[in-house]
Parts: sequence; structure tokens; C-alpha cells
Amino acid sequence: MGQAREDTFTVEAFQEALRRGDPAACRRLAQLAGEARQPGAAVATLCELVKPPRSLRQRFRMHREAWRGARIEAVRALGKIGDRTALPSLARALLDFDPLVREAAHAALRSYGTEIVPFLLALLGDKYDRSPEELNWSLEGMKALLALLGALKAREATPCLVRVLTGKLPYPPSRWGDGDVQRAFYYTMLLIVAGALLGFSTSPAELPALFFWTILASLIAFFTIFPLFYLFISLPIGSLQEARERRDLTLVAADALAGIQDKRALPGIVEAAFGSGRSVRGSAQWTLLHLLPLLGPEDFGALPPETLHRLTIALDHSSPRLTLAILLALEFVGTGQAVAPVRRLMNRSLAPEIRLEAARILPILEARQSQEQAASSLLRAAGMPPAAPEHLLRPAHGPSDAAPEQLLLPGHAPTNGA
Repeated sequence: MGQAREDTFTVEAFQEALRRGDPAACRRLAQLAGEARQPGAAVATLCELVKPPRSLRQRFRMHREAWRGARIEAVRALGKIGDRTALPSLARALLDFDPLVREAAHAALRSYGTEIVPFLLALLGDKYDRSPEELNWSLEGMKALLALLGALKAREATPCLVRVLTGKLPYPPSRWGDGDVQRAFYYTMLLIVAGALLGFSTSPAELPALFFWTILASLIAFFTIFPLFYLFISLPIGSLQEARERRDLTLVAADALAGIQDKRALPGIVEAAFGSGRSVRGSAQWTLLHLLPLLGPEDFGALPPETLHRLTIALDHSSPRLTLAILLALEFVGTGQAVAPVRRLMNRSLAPEIRLEAARILPILEARQSQEQAASSLLRAAGMPPAAPEHLLRPAHGPSDAAPEQLLLPGHAPTNGA
């Protein structure tokens, strides 16, 4: 009877296999669902197997080798069916604990195109309503998510990727140190329970003393041994791991931004390249090398003044390659404040190509500086004192006794024969 049900996919058969805890049947039924490409209720049932487990019992079960194949087939089936309602579950599968499930989810999501972008961005938002597996996301899964945004060239992901580049996202997992206190509490409770179990092997008269000493030992371990362990072992290791993983994420975010080719990211990237920590600057400056050449004459005045100021200052302390890229960008977006740094480069730079470009761009910037100074001097006329009311055709203030139709007449009309 069970075998007959497994020859054709039905929602009832799949749910029964889940209740039985039969991974082989779930895998076979998921294959049949993908081949039949059945939308509707089949999608919701397959998502039950794909979504991250929430209970401790489910997490233990899904970590078993037998369930890996079933979950992979469910992900592949959802990709073949192509139902948009499966996108939240497939997006979450990118952060799965199993690398093969993540790989299958990546391939399935690519088939949906840019439809998946809002669901990917939602995973980089706040951490509320998350499963424990999502809160403690894997580094490779988060890197796959960021890389997928870049591969899709999703411009709406630009602000989010810039935040990741500056180290503000994603939300920190528990392995970076947030879960140490919780784990210490669990260990303390475990000591108390162990002491209680040992108490069953003692006489009733010794139970109160045993409980007292067990609780006392647990409190001492919690308030003395744990702080020492946290300060000298857990905290340094967690800080090193966090720094390494954030550095890896900034590299992937930089690659994604370079692939998207969105000029709107330049203000944030310039700030990260010349105003952030050393671990972020390298990735941000590498991204600038790919985005600065996108600037053209149409972008004059588009960059904020503080961004132009940072670029101008960076001419004196950047690598030759980045200096040349900034020079070429200032040709289109530079203002008069860049004249002095560019002239200094023309006279002092050791690289011949930089001196040549500086000499070519300097007249352009000097012409803009002259225009800015001329515009500034013309605006000074607005500061002249106003004319006195008696010199006006109509007094600027106060009532007038003259009729309105006489205001434009000459003061002394000519007479005949004059």
C-alpha cells in the first residue's frame, strides 16, 4: 500500500511519509513532484521539508545523513515547479546548515531571476521571527546570498550591500559571542540536574546537604569560572572569528557591488574607502576602481560635496592605480577645490602617466574654478543697499496719495511753445 502511494505524488502520501519519519519515501515523492511540476498544495508540502527546523528534535533529525537527500530533492522540485509562493522557503534555504542543500537552493533560485531579490533582502533585515538555524547563519550561506544579489545585478540591493561593506549587516550570529551567557546558563542548570540525579543514590538524610552543595558549586562555577573563561578564551576567539568573517563578507559585498555597476553606491563606498577602519578600506577601494570609470559628463554635480572632498584628499595618499581612477573621475565631476591637489600631482608624482593625466585635466578644473569665482562675484550685487523710497516711482513703504494712473506720467509735462 505504501509503495503504491510512492509511485505517484500526492500531498497525503508526502504528509504521511513526514509523519512516519521516512526520509527515503520523502525523497522519492519529492522527485515525483518535481517531474510532475505540480503547483498548489504540493508546493506548500515541499516547503515544510525545506524550511529550517525550529524545534530541537527537528534539528537533530534534519542533521541526519538520510534526510539530506530528501531535502535536496525537495529544493530541486520547488525549482522545477517554479511557483512564486516557494520563494521565501528557497531563500531561507540559502542559509541552511547543510552545504549541499545550500547549493541546490542557489541553483533553484537562479531559475526565478530577479523575482527572488525582495526575499533575499528580507534575510538581511532585522532578526525577528527567525529560526535558530537562521540566527546562527553559516558564513558560506551568507556569502552565497550576497554573491547571488551581485550575479542578478539587482540595483535595489545596492544600499544593503553598501551597509554590509561597511560592517553594519548582517545581524551577528551567536557564535560571535552573543550566545555565551545562554550556554553558560544551560551548563549551570546541567550541573544542578546532575547533582539532583546523584541525590537519588544517597540516603534521604543526606539529600538537603547534597542539594545545597550542588547549587553552591554551580553558582561558584557560574560567577567565577565562567567570567574568566569568557574574558580570556571565549571573547578573544569570538572576536577573531567575527573579524575574519566580517572581512570575508566585505570582500563578497565588494564583488557584488562591482558586478551591479550602480553609480548610486559611490557616496557610501567613498566614505568606507577613506573614512572607515583598515579592514574595510581595502575592499571599498577595490570597488571604487570598478565604479569610478562609470562617471561621465552627465554626472557633474551629482556627487555630494563631502564625497568630492574625500576624493580630492585621497589623491595624495592612494595607490597609483586608484589615483589615476580618481583623476579620470574628477575630469567629469571635479570642482575648483581639486585644482591645488591636481597641480601638486602634476609637479610631484613619480608616475609619468599620472603627471600626464594631471596636466591634461588641470586646465578643465581651472576653467571651472574661474567660473565658480565669477559666479560668486556676480552674486555680490545682491548685497547692495536698497534704494530710498523717495527715489522709486511708487514708495516701497507707506501709503501713496497719487492716483495709480499718474505714477508713470512725467513730473513736468511740456507746455505748448516751450
